[in-house]
Amino acid sequence: MHFYLKLILYGIGFYVVYLWLVPHFYLKNKKILFVVISIVSFFILYQIEGFATRYVLPEDHFRKMMFELSKLMEEKGYFLRPPSDGLRLTSFIAISVLLMGSALGLRLSEELSKKDKQQKELEKQQLTSTLEMLRNQVSPHFFFNTLNNIYALTALDPKLSGEAILKLSRLMRYLLYESTGDQVPLSKEVSFLHDYIDLMRLRLSDNVDIETEFPSMPETYFVAPLLFIPFIENAFKHGVSYREHSFIRINLRADYEKVVFECENSVLKGFSEKDSVGGIGLENVKKRLELLFPKSHQLEIEDKGYLFRVHLIIRQKQN
Repeated sequence: MHFYLKLILYGIGFYVVYLWLVPHFYLKNKKILFVVISIVSFFILYQIEGFATRYVLPEDHFRKMMFELSKLMEEKGYFLRPPSDGLRLTSFIAISVLLMGSALGLRLSEELSKKDKQQKELEKQQLTSTLEMLRNQVSPHFFFNTLNNIYALTALDPKLSGEAILKLSRLMRYLLYESTGDQVPLSKEVSFLHDYIDLMRLRLSDNVDIETEFPSMPETYFVAPLLFIPFIENAFKHGVSYREHSFIRINLRADYEKVVFECENSVLKGFSEKDSVGGIGLENVKKRLELLFPKSHQLEIEDKGYLFRVHLIIRQKQN
C-alpha cells in the first residue's frame, strides 16, 4: 500500500507539472514562479505521504518485519535501524526533481514538435499561395494579345487560327485544373511550355530567333508544376525587340537523377532584368525553390547587360 501511495503521489506531481505548470507558467516566461510552485507542490505531496505513512497505512506488518530483521542482524553482530526522515526526504527530492525534469522535457518536446508542424503547415500554405500567384501571373495582356492575334489570323489562315485557339484552351485548362497538385508529369509541363511559346510566337516579328530544346520523357517522370514558366515569361517580356535582332534560347533536359533548365535571352539596351523574373520578383522564385527543394537545387542567374541567363539544376531521383 505504501508503494502504491508513492506511485499515486508521484503521478499527481508529474501531471501537475506536465498539464498545468509548464503551459501556464514556464511557456509564458514565468520560470521563477514555475520553480517555486513546483517545489511547493512536491513539498505538499511529501507531507501527504508522511501523514499517510504515520496515521493511515497499517504498520503492523512493517514493524514485525523490521523487528525480525533487527534480531537477525544483531545475531550477526550488526546494528540495524530504520531509514531516517532525512534519507526519506532526500529520496523524495531526488525522485521529484527527476519527475519534474521529465515532465518539463516531455512537454517542451511536444510544444517544439507542435510548432515545427505549424511552421511546416505555414510553409505549405505559403507555397500554395506562391503557386496560386504563379498560376495567375500569366499576364492578362498575354491572353488579350493572343485573342487579337487569333482574330486577325481567322481572315488570313483559318486553320492556323483554329490550332492557336486549341493551344490557348489547353494552356488555360492546364493553369486552372491540371497544375493544382504538388507534382505533374514532366511531359504535361513541357506540353504547356510548348503551347505558351507557340502562342507567344504569333505576335513576334522575324527579328526574333527562338530556339527550344525539350526532352522526351515517360509519363512516370514528375516535376513541380509551373516551375519554369516565370523565367520563360520573363524572357519574352524583356528579351524581345520588334526593331532589332533579339533571341531566346530555352533548354530543358532531364535524367533520372536531376532536371536541368537553361534560358538565355537578349536584353534591350538601357534595361536591366534584375529582380524582374516572371512579374512576381526574383526573391519569390528563389523562395519557392527553397521550399520545394531545400539543399537539392542550384540556381544561377547571370545578367551581363546584353545577355540574361538562367541556369537551374534540380536534383530529384525518379523511380
